[in-house]
Amino acid sequence: MIAVPQNAAAVIDRMGLAVFESAGEAIVVTDLAATIQYVNPAFERITGFTRDEVIGQNPRLLKSGKHDAAFYRQLWDTLTGGEAWRGSVVNRRKDGTLYHADQTIAPVLDAADIPLGYVSVHVDVTERRRLEQALHEAEVCRAREAAEHELRLAKREMEIAGSIQQNLFPKEAPQLGGFDIAGAVFPAEQTSGDYFDFIPLRDGSLGVVVADVSGHGLGPALLMVETRAYLRALSQRCDHIDGILEQTNRVLARDVEDGRFVTLFFARVVSSERSLVCASAGHTGHHFDQAGIATPLPPTGLVLGIEENNRIQCTAPIRLQPGEIVLLMTDGLWETRSPDKALFGVERVIERVRALREQPASAIVDALRDDALRFAQHKPQQDDITIVVIKAVKESRQSRHLSTGENPKRISKPPCGFQTRTGRRERTTRAS
Repeated sequence: MIAVPQNAAAVIDRMGLAVFESAGEAIVVTDLAATIQYVNPAFERITGFTRDEVIGQNPRLLKSGKHDAAFYRQLWDTLTGGEAWRGSVVNRRKDGTLYHADQTIAPVLDAADIPLGYVSVHVDVTERRRLEQALHEAEVCRAREAAEHELRLAKREMEIAGSIQQNLFPKEAPQLGGFDIAGAVFPAEQTSGDYFDFIPLRDGSLGVVVADVSGHGLGPALLMVETRAYLRALSQRCDHIDGILEQTNRVLARDVEDGRFVTLFFARVVSSERSLVCASAGHTGHHFDQAGIATPLPPTGLVLGIEENNRIQCTAPIRLQPGEIVLLMTDGLWETRSPDKALFGVERVIERVRALREQPASAIVDALRDDALRFAQHKPQQDDITIVVIKAVKESRQSRHLSTGENPKRISKPPCGFQTRTGRRERTTRAS
C-alpha cells in the first residue's frame, strides 16, 4: 500500500488511487499552497524525479526558465478564479534536459465546493513536436524547391521571350541620305515595354517610331509586340502617319482591357527634302537647331488604347539643316533617379545633347545611356529606356531601307546576358 500524506488522502480517495497509478500521463496533486502531495509513476518516468524527491516540494522545481512571470501570473489567476488552466509548457527534467508538455491544471473541490488543492496532468509531447517540426521543415523545403523550380522555369521563359522580342527590334540603322540615325532599347528586365522601329513607307520615306507601353515586364512587352505588328501592317496600306496611328489606336482600344496604354511618336523622314513630319500619341520629342537650342515637339493626340475615336494630327513638315537633331526618348531616361531620389530630368538630357551635338548619332545614344547610369550610380535600372537620335548631315547617299528578309547587325542593346557585337561602344550602329 502506497503511503499518502493525510491531508491529500481525501482527494486521492475520491479520484481513485489506482487510476492515478496506472495513468500514462504525469499526475501531480498539490495543496492550496502548491506543495506537492502526490505524484504518480508516469511523473517519475517523464521527469526523472522520484516520488520521495518531490513530495513536499513546489512544482517550480520543473521550471525551465522558458516562460516569463506574466505566463505564471496568468496561470495562477485562472486557478484562483476557480477555472482550469490548459496550455503548453517547457519543463526541465532532473538531468537538466528540457521537454515539451501539454498540461492541464484544475482546482479540486469537495462536495461543498470548498477547494482542497490542485491536480495537474501533463503529457510529454517532445517527440511529437520534433516530428511536427521535421515535417514542417520538410514541407518548407519541398515548397522552396518547388518555388525555385518554378522561378527557374519562369526566368527561362522570360529569357526566351526577351530573346524573341530582341529579334523584333531593328537589326541595322537605316542608310538614309542626309541623315545619321541611331537607336537603342535598354530594358529594365528581360522583356521590355519600350519599342522603337524603322519602317519603310510606301512612298519611299522612312517611318521612325518610338513607343512606351505603361509599366514594364512581360505584359507590356506583349502589348508592344501587338502595337508593332499593327503599325507595320498598316504602314503598307496607308500613306498618312496620322491615319496609321488612328487605326492602330482603334484596334488597341478594343483589345486592351487592363488600363494599359501606349505613348507613341511617329516621324516620317523624307531624305530628298531632309525633312520630317510628326504624329504623336501622348509622346513628346525634341528638336535641336544648329546652335543646340531645343524646342519640344508636343503630342498631336491622346495616348493609344484608351479612347477608340481618338483623333491624331500631323505636324507641318520640319526641314532640318545639317547639324540639327531630333531626339526621341522614353521616360525611363529622364526619370532615372540618383540614390538620393533626384531626377536625371529632361533639362539634363537637353544639356547633354547640346554638348554632344557634333558627335555621331550612335555616340549621342551611348553617352545619354552612360550619363544616366552614372547618375544612378549604377543602381539597377527601374524602367525601360529607349533613345533614338535623328541627325541631319551634309552628306547625301542613296536610301537603303531595312527589309524583313535581311539579317544585318542589330542596333538595340539586348537584355542582360546577351551580346550583340564585340565592344561596348559597338552595341548601337550609326548610319550616315
